[in-house]
Amino acid sequence: VAPTGKTLDEVEARTVLTQTGNGSIFIDEPGSYVLGADVEPVANGIIIRSGHVTLDLNGFEVRGDNLQQFLPEYGVLVDLFDDADIAPVTIRNGSITGFSAASINAVDPQVRVTVEDVYCEQGDEGGITIASEGDVRRCRVIFGAPAASTHAISVGGGSSEDCLVRAIEGDGYVLGSGVISGCRAEQCTGRGFAVGSGAFVASTIDRSTAVGCDGIGFDIGCPGSVTGCVSQRNGGAGFAGVTGVVFASCVADENAGDGFVGGRGAVFEACSATDNGVHGFNTESARGCAFVSCSAYSNGREGFRSGIGTSLIGCTASDNEECGFSSGAGAVYESCIASLNDGDGFALGFNNRITDSNASNNGGGPLGGGGAGIRASSDCTIDGNSATDNPVGIQGDNGAIIVRNTVSGNGTGIDLAGATGGPIATDPAATSNPWANFDF
Repeated sequence: VAPTGKTLDEVEARTVLTQTGNGSIFIDEPGSYVLGADVEPVANGIIIRSGHVTLDLNGFEVRGDNLQQFLPEYGVLVDLFDDADIAPVTIRNGSITGFSAASINAVDPQVRVTVEDVYCEQGDEGGITIASEGDVRRCRVIFGAPAASTHAISVGGGSSEDCLVRAIEGDGYVLGSGVISGCRAEQCTGRGFAVGSGAFVASTIDRSTAVGCDGIGFDIGCPGSVTGCVSQRNGGAGFAGVTGVVFASCVADENAGDGFVGGRGAVFEACSATDNGVHGFNTESARGCAFVSCSAYSNGREGFRSGIGTSLIGCTASDNEECGFSSGAGAVYESCIASLNDGDGFALGFNNRITDSNASNNGGGPLGGGGAGIRASSDCTIDGNSATDNPVGIQGDNGAIIVRNTVSGNGTGIDLAGATGGPIATDPAATSNPWANFDF
């Protein structure tokens, strides 16, 4: 692009704003406005009462006195008189601190507000609050005046991108629906991220992190996708999703609750749950969930605790304090690994099927307290698996089918316990039965 040789004011005429005394600044007409100096009001800082406004803080600070007056005080208040159309307002490039209510508050439902590159402090009504549609980019919100606030950044619908909130009273981010990308929430007294509570519009969360919050790290209340996110050392679950949430390449580490909680039809792909206080993954109350290439390590109870009709492919559970895997009726396991769990490796519910999976050193090892590598309820199919160095390698129940498995080094190799199984052989060369199990 060739240079124009013109100043910014010649390209886009801008009105310079300066404060008179310690009063508020009012913007009542559309246009482009720029601060010429810091603003230190005794009440509201800047009040925008028109749409189609761009406000450049120009690196200056809008600074309140942190004192609660008779009415709430806002750094920038967007409250249009004429709401005939959806009018855009943009606020950028500066700092807003010391206001008792909020740094930025846009209450009008007919305005779409964009906030970019602004440093804010949180007040009683939050840090940045956009009641309707809006976008918040590259902003920072930290705790300001002592407050009983509910959030740092709240947007009815739109996006938050590349933002940081820290030491917040209440939730870090509250989004009705839309996109959260590249954001971080630290040390919130509520949830790190709260998205789509009760909404039916799908939302997307990616590359974001919740650390050290008192509540759930990511609380997803609508269908959508969560990709490449980290939830660590939070006081509740790492991730919690309702029906139809897809989690991909996410990490839940050292959370006090479950690592992941999923609703009906939830999908987990390449996710890791480590050192969480309860289960690594918990979909016990949900149906029709799917796990692909997920790992649960050293969680306080079970690695995977799943409900009816679950599919688990290529998953690993290791060093968990109870079972590696447990499932409701109709679950299917394929190519999964359970090792060094204190309880059973696999605790199968009614009518489960497990194939090509491996269970080793579960239940305290071959001399442990009676755990099994694979423990089946009635009507299960256990086909082509390996169980080594468990108290019991494979244990069946009435109606279970146990065929083509190999067991070795267990206290008890295969305990049919009413199940139907292929013959148990010790030498593959000594039998031609295609359904034979081998104990060696």
